Amino acid sequence: MPLSRTWAKPAAVALALALAAPICAQRMTTMLPGTVKNFELPNFNENTGDKEWELFGEKAAYKSDTRIDVESFRLLLFEDGANGALKATITSPSARVDPVKKFVSGDSDIFVRAPEFKIDGKKWTWDSAKKFVEVFDGITVDIFPAGGEKKGAPDTRITGRYGSMLGEGDSNVFDVRKNVKLENSQMKLECDALRAVAPKERREGSGVSEIDAEGNIKMLYENKDIRAGGAKILPSESTALLSGSPHIKDIPSRAEISGDTIEIDRGKKSLAAKSGKSGRARAVIFNTDSDGKEERIAISADSIKMRTEGEKNFFDFSGNVKVDADSFRASCDSLSAQSASKEGGKPEVSRIEGGGNVRLSNENGNAAADRMEILPGRGEVVLSDNASLADPERGMKLFADVIVFLKEKSTGLAFADPKAENSDVVLNIREGISAGEKPKKGAETVVKSKRLKFVKNEKNMRFDFDRDVRITSDDIRASCEKMQVLAIRDGKGGDSVRKITATDSVKISQKGYSAEAETAVIYPKLKGGDGGKSAPHRYVELLISPANPGKRPTIRLPATKAIGLEEVRADKKLEEKPTVITSDRQWLVGGTDSDRYFFEGDVKAAGTDMDVSCEKAEVEMRKLKNGGHSISKIYLLESVNLSSGLKSATCGRAEVFPEDEMVVLSEDPVVIDREDNTRVSGPRMVYNRGRRSMTVEAENPQSAPAAQSAPRSFIPDFEDDETLSPARNRPPRPTVKMLPRSRK
Repeated sequence: MPLSRTWAKPAAVALALALAAPICAQRMTTMLPGTVKNFELPNFNENTGDKEWELFGEKAAYKSDTRIDVESFRLLLFEDGANGALKATITSPSARVDPVKKFVSGDSDIFVRAPEFKIDGKKWTWDSAKKFVEVFDGITVDIFPAGGEKKGAPDTRITGRYGSMLGEGDSNVFDVRKNVKLENSQMKLECDALRAVAPKERREGSGVSEIDAEGNIKMLYENKDIRAGGAKILPSESTALLSGSPHIKDIPSRAEISGDTIEIDRGKKSLAAKSGKSGRARAVIFNTDSDGKEERIAISADSIKMRTEGEKNFFDFSGNVKVDADSFRASCDSLSAQSASKEGGKPEVSRIEGGGNVRLSNENGNAAADRMEILPGRGEVVLSDNASLADPERGMKLFADVIVFLKEKSTGLAFADPKAENSDVVLNIREGISAGEKPKKGAETVVKSKRLKFVKNEKNMRFDFDRDVRITSDDIRASCEKMQVLAIRDGKGGDSVRKITATDSVKISQKGYSAEAETAVIYPKLKGGDGGKSAPHRYVELLISPANPGKRPTIRLPATKAIGLEEVRADKKLEEKPTVITSDRQWLVGGTDSDRYFFEGDVKAAGTDMDVSCEKAEVEMRKLKNGGHSISKIYLLESVNLSSGLKSATCGRAEVFPEDEMVVLSEDPVVIDREDNTRVSGPRMVYNRGRRSMTVEAENPQSAPAAQSAPRSFIPDFEDDETLSPARNRPPRPTVKMLPRSRK
């Protein structure tokens, strides 16, 4: 078989170069084992007979049928056709040739030269069938503009750890990976992997028609620092499409744009960012006021467009716009902003205007408006810097570092100074007096927090406080992280606090008790359920929060004497301890002379000479003449477990009279004395420590304590909050049942 037509088995291939004979037309020639000089091997297209490439080497050593080692390797690649012109040359100090697979590899340097590009690297392969070159250890690709290398320096240089070239079709495709760097007259780019397409026939301009980059992209383009996960760049059109959470920072102004995708048009000097799965379109611009204070303003939207005209940048935001600045938040349908650099290179935002469903808000709420104008120099709307708001008619005074009106002058936000630890938003609400009267001592509610949202209408005012909230009203004190206060206007034109809802680390204290819970509802002066005939009550309800179900309400009441169960040790002086009660739900009703406390759900109580668990409990506490409080009676219901000293009792109902040191057990009571290991049971048992007596009564004792009044119910009247809370959204009204005071 002629050597000029095809490859035969390597043992019968090539030339007997040891004799320095020229190539002949024999079909079969034999290369003997050993080393020969001036090695030459051509390859022809099996279908057309046109020469595709020709391989040369100063020395060639036969190793096996599939390996010939060549020194001073040189490979000429030709264009398709009978008179194919030379299109590229590959050279290397050494190479390994596989004549069977038409595959060449080498561990030394490689140099690929073509009119439109050149490649340098080390440790390489060349696949004849695929027309594919790979470089495995440091590749440099230089791509030339129209006219080729003779025109001068390369247009684009690409470097990386690994690279390949596919020279099929109308273009050369370069694939470079690991520590990739690209540089040309338009940009500097770094990424994990890059694909560059260079047409074989150039017209004008750049030698690269398309660049696809991915992975940790860093690019310096038109004085902009760009970061992205993916990029498709068309240098000839001066456009780029960025993806994978792209982020662009304008170096002179430090303005930033990010989004799901960003389109860059160098010719139009514009950017367009859109929202998508990987993130919202977002811009950050900076403003420096006349005092040199800088404010950062971040704006997100469905789409953002930015264009540059001279030294000015114009921003257009559309669709679900959100504004988050150092000192305010806002939202709207569309928004425009203009920024420029003033003397000293500091950025200045001259205006921000928005429209359509405008909302200004903090964490606790929103307000509506048709349009808004933000004063970037001050960073706020209408009021700022130790602002105050007073409404003498409503009896309201508000003090804060910043006040933002959200809708006209009836809705707004207030902020404390974030730089001053002792700075607070302070709200004073006049309590239950007419507009013309002077405030009475103790008739004012004072609330302090770090942030506040307030809403006013003709009937009421609602205040939402956030962070480090503290309230003082009459004799009650409370603190929490979030609180809502509802004040109602009375018939005389004054306002009084009707409802307080506190959440997140709530602490309440007044004379006689203190409590902790995650949620608390307080009615300072609640109407009774008898049409207003009875005096107003204070109603407080403590609840578990769904967000923190592990923290249950806990209340601390005054210490009591012994409960009376441990009558044998009546002469022993007991250490008095506060009465601490924990349950799933707690509420209290405060009266003129006494207060009643109610507990439901896994009730736990501990105090002087007492450890209790049950499902329901009621504590009655009376006010003493000296201003103190005393627990006069405790009711325990359902699955009662009571222990005192060495005695423990179980029953369905227990009545404890701490002031008399007496306890009454009923509904299958059983008492166990662990000291003498005795067990006592009966229909009804009475232990009286003061009298040092214990009585087990019959089923229907003839001499029972005086009959109590029938069970009563107390239903709070919530009509005052209906204006701000529509009926369909109101929580169920609680019903407070007053437990019987004694057994009938």
